[in-house]
Amino acid sequence: MKTIIVMILTMAPSTLLWASTFVGNGGNAGDVELLVAKKQVSETFQMMLDLEVDNDELCKCVEEYQNDNLCVPLNSLNDKQQKYCVQVLNEKAKGLVDLVDTEGKVNFQWTHQAIEVIEGKKRRAVDAVADRDKMEITINQSRFLEMSPTERIFLLTHELFHFTEINGKPLTDEGPLGPFTGNEGSRNFINAAAAATAMQAVDNKLIRKYRSQLRRPQGWRKNWIDFSFGDSSSDVESGSTYATGDYSNVGIGYRHYWGNLGVSLNYSKGMAQKTILTTIKADEEYKIFGAGINYRVFLFSNPLSRFGQSYLDLHVQIQSIEAKYQLRDTYVNLLDSDKKIGQSIGINYYFPLWVGLWATLGLNYSSYAIEFPQLGIKYGSSNSATLLGVSYGF
Repeated sequence: MKTIIVMILTMAPSTLLWASTFVGNGGNAGDVELLVAKKQVSETFQMMLDLEVDNDELCKCVEEYQNDNLCVPLNSLNDKQQKYCVQVLNEKAKGLVDLVDTEGKVNFQWTHQAIEVIEGKKRRAVDAVADRDKMEITINQSRFLEMSPTERIFLLTHELFHFTEINGKPLTDEGPLGPFTGNEGSRNFINAAAAATAMQAVDNKLIRKYRSQLRRPQGWRKNWIDFSFGDSSSDVESGSTYATGDYSNVGIGYRHYWGNLGVSLNYSKGMAQKTILTTIKADEEYKIFGAGINYRVFLFSNPLSRFGQSYLDLHVQIQSIEAKYQLRDTYVNLLDSDKKIGQSIGINYYFPLWVGLWATLGLNYSSYAIEFPQLGIKYGSSNSATLLGVSYGF
């Protein structure tokens, strides 16, 4: 047991590191949303390359979005600016697809801190920032999660454009660019190109395509409530005439995670009945209060699938056990009880269903020996349990 606890604690440093990095396995808030936005950006530019969109309609607002803020930078374009926007989008489409799809070409970093950039002599708050030297985009996690899918596409496209060049010069937010004049010209162009990309994603049903993945329960949630039922058994060492050894269980629990490392509290109740010599009734009951350490592992690499969101939870616990045995017939009513401190190790598999609900399948092994000396009953210390259940993550 001590070895297992040490192994779990050893994993903690890497867990804390992942909490601020986009790893794409569903283990962090925003991983699914960012992965979906990346796919929508890539597929939109791929459609431009494949001429699956009408290029003359690029850099124009989709009619159903006329009242959306994303249309503001598009509706303000004159003819020369609109044609220039179309030209650059077509020229840069392949490079942008490569930037998004090539693993490790652009790294994404989450931050919980407010982001500010200095332009001229002024500070400006932003939701993300691109570092061309490191080929890294840092995104404010909470702000990103508050955005609509189109706003995420807009933000991602804007930052990706900073890794491109026009006329051999890196594209920044300052200075004129083509028909986009003035010190705000480059920013106005990038905003128009980013808005056009978001509009094309809408027009080509890429928002609808990933809607179900965005609504699916996600395994990174910090807080969990568990309800379970199942069976358990204990080895009988003596008193087999009266001993039961097999129980039906119900339980409720709570888990909280920091990254993938967490803690848990749970309560379970086991019950068993037995008839002896046709008239004697035996009722056995135990209550277990447990507290322990948990570690979750995501098994699959694609967080957009249900299996990609599913995970294993490995846990060790200290348990307080209260057991009671009642033997009764017409003339006799005998009570006996026992209390023990035990320890357990277990593994549960969680699979997403809908609306925050998860199905649970688990196996648990506990070490404690219950005795009822008045009846000569003694159980061994080996106790195993299987469970089915439902969990809610929030």
